[in-house]
Amino acid sequence: MALSLSASAKKMVFVMIQTPSNAGYDQYYGGKYGMRTFLEKDTNYVYVDNRIYYSSLNNYYIILEPIDDKDWAVSTYDFIIDCNNHTAYIGADSTLHVYVGHNVLLDVDTIYQYHGSRDNMLFGCYTENWRLDNTYLNTTKMIAPEAYAIIPAVEAWANGESEYYIRRQAAKGYSEFQEIPFDQAKYIFGLQ
Repeated sequence: MALSLSASAKKMVFVMIQTPSNAGYDQYYGGKYGMRTFLEKDTNYVYVDNRIYYSSLNNYYIILEPIDDKDWAVSTYDFIIDCNNHTAYIGADSTLHVYVGHNVLLDVDTIYQYHGSRDNMLFGCYTENWRLDNTYLNTTKMIAPEAYAIIPAVEAWANGESEYYIRRQAAKGYSEFQEIPFDQAKYIFGLQ
């Protein structure tokens, strides 16, 4: 079902997050650098309701949707379909969809190509093989898709920045937290 939030917010971001079936270890959602943990610590974000946060600085909502590992393959397909504007869940009104996953895309031999109008970012290992219209960010290597790279990219997108700048912001956050050279981080996010 679509969720209606304040019309004064300029954008809404839907983030689908892979979570392990073992609830004791939840790296990308509730872990140290997981999305929920990161947003709860950031004073620019206010908890609204049921995994929904509001960015007072950038005037947008961000909706977190953790998906259990056992449902991940189906949910990945649903994500792609939703980028093509066919949806039946909470992110229906979102203008940006963000995929946060781990190795599921490595199991796909086919290069996927889909057309749709929703903006999207693909944070996971080797997501460059996924061809979606309006992809602002994908990756060329194995990565840890964690909030320190995702949030700066989303904020750059919310501010109307270019694809280059969005990728650069992700690389900057990744370089800092992973303690790797910035040039190496840039390559991970498809920049030379």
